[in-house]
Amino acid sequence: MNVTELTARVYRDLAEAAVQNDRISAEAVLDALNQAYVQVARESWCFRRETSFPTEEGEALYTLPEDVFELRVARCLQGGSDARLTFISMDELDDLYPRWRSADAGMPRYCYRYDARYCGLYPAPSAVGTLILEGHIVPVSQTSSAGQVAFLAAAADAPELPEPYHALLVHGAVAILLTTLAFDMEGASARAQLAQAQFYTLLSRLRSEVV
Repeated sequence: MNVTELTARVYRDLAEAAVQNDRISAEAVLDALNQAYVQVARESWCFRRETSFPTEEGEALYTLPEDVFELRVARCLQGGSDARLTFISMDELDDLYPRWRSADAGMPRYCYRYDARYCGLYPAPSAVGTLILEGHIVPVSQTSSAGQVAFLAAAADAPELPEPYHALLVHGAVAILLTTLAFDMEGASARAQLAQAQFYTLLSRLRSEVV
């Protein structure tokens, strides 16, 4: 289904007029569809991509791409070596290497999440090289890199999901709208719960197909 068809399904499930609707605008429906799109990606891990960027001597922290929410594989290319890094938490580093923050640079062996937007390498690279990250991603409002998934925008846009799972966005958007913009509708809470149940039933099927 494309945006036009998804929007029509949302209005149908809300039992709302699709034109001249002062309560739920087409823009609000599109925003809810994109919110559901992000939720599907986050909870099913259905999208992933690889990105690479240069490392600097002694530089431990690197900014994650905006669409990456979970790292899957990290590799560091340095001095002719191609090392797959082990994921580790900062607490684990504290336990294993209490002085790791002031350790000498070297060939990185570990990758850790510093916060939501940064990952770190330990040891910090001792020479310029390349960091290659494969991560699970969510759709973003604008695409600037190969492999990114774009928000739905134009009428002909369709989700980058198998056709049977396009309804996930409809169920998700209906639940979102019923709990935000349409809270004064009769039975809105119960209808939102039904849409959410339909969403998670279908999401569980998608999860089982994601490798």
